[in-house]
Amino acid sequence: MEMSFRIHRAAAIGVAAALAGFLPGCSGNMVTVSEDVSPAPSYYDGDFEYATRNGAIRTEVIGQPFVVTPDTLKARVLHLMDGQNRGVATKFVATNGNDTDPAFKVVAAFNLSGGYSGRDLCRGTAGLPSRGAGTPITLDMAFCIGDQLKTEVQGRVGVVSGLDDPKFAALVRQTTLGLIPPQDGHGGDGDSANPD
Repeated sequence: MEMSFRIHRAAAIGVAAALAGFLPGCSGNMVTVSEDVSPAPSYYDGDFEYATRNGAIRTEVIGQPFVVTPDTLKARVLHLMDGQNRGVATKFVATNGNDTDPAFKVVAAFNLSGGYSGRDLCRGTAGLPSRGAGTPITLDMAFCIGDQLKTEVQGRVGVVSGLDDPKFAALVRQTTLGLIPPQDGHGGDGDSANPD
């Protein structure tokens, strides 16, 4: 019995080692979004729905994952974000208008360097360093009320050819979905006010 266990264990280790050798070559083609979406203690289910009750939320896009103009990047990112959130489909727009609440915003930052967090994004994006175009691409998003953080999330992907690459679209869409957690952590019953 002990010999059989060793053989199965050795086989399992061999398979794991083979996969470990295979996956790094593929991992650059996969989108990953942090599973530990970080709602601030002040975040409650319904905050995002309240912020977007008129249909839209102002969204800042900063950083440079590709060599394109900031306006080209912003237009593409906002288009990809539209309707990708949990709850009622929301329009992500560049400026405040009748359909936004000026107290709230989302910030989407590409390739931040220096260990900045969602709190930094909410406080203001001027002067936040970006490592510029290139791969891998990271996308940090923050949902803010004024300069206070409500939630934050990070997505990343390896090799991306440009704005029209399906992997770039997946990065933006999956990170947008991850920005609003399904639960706020305040209730003990596990109910979700923000279903997928």
